[in-house]
Amino acid sequence: MSVEVLVGTFALHGVAHVVRAVTPPLTLTGGGLFLTVMVAVLVTRWRGRPVAQATAILGVFTIVALTTVHLVPMWGRLSEPWSGAGVHPVWWATLWIGMAGALWATVAASYELVRRSGNAVKVSA
Repeated sequence: MSVEVLVGTFALHGVAHVVRAVTPPLTLTGGGLFLTVMVAVLVTRWRGRPVAQATAILGVFTIVALTTVHLVPMWGRLSEPWSGAGVHPVWWATLWIGMAGALWATVAASYELVRRSGNAVKVSA
């Protein structure tokens, strides 16, 4: 389920870029790269270990990318700082939902990797 959450929440944030249509290079580069990798991962192996590893890595990448693109000052062509730019609260919500989904997917995928390795912490009641 983690890969679906990652794709869904990232796609939701992608809608903000498409609707706002202010940064075509950013939308095409970031969205295109992410979707290409996710489709390749899903086609390769839907529920295997490689999907969990890829989801964990892409989750971290997504958090870093969304942070550097939208939350830090202008740094280059693929930068679109939203702070002080008058961005509508709905689009801010898509950013935070995207980051929360990426964090959730990363944690869930990492837990799955640990569980499969047999090193998961067992909690007894």
